Amino acid sequence: TEALRRRQWPQLATLANQLIAADNTAADPYFLLGLAHWQQGELGAAMGPLQQAIRLAPQRLEYLARWAAYLADVGDLAMAAAAATRAATLSS
Repeated sequence: TEALRRRQWPQLATLANQLIAADNTAADPYFLLGLAHWQQGELGAAMGPLQQAIRLAPQRLEYLARWAAYLADVGDLAMAAAAATRAATLSS
């Protein structure tokens, strides 16, 4: 989306919430919502949407790689390493 390309995080969060309201079974809006929160420094708010995106699309390499980076950002290095390993397994 344009908001993602321009790094307009509040607008991206609004769009993602609208998409989730329309279809709560799609993974991408949850991922975008989590990313928007994360990039705004709202680490607690980012966790749920990122986890939901992975639950809905567990084979998406980008989700797992970003999840690993998020976990490192919040200081959970053991879980970050596990997520990175899982992402590496998917990429091979």
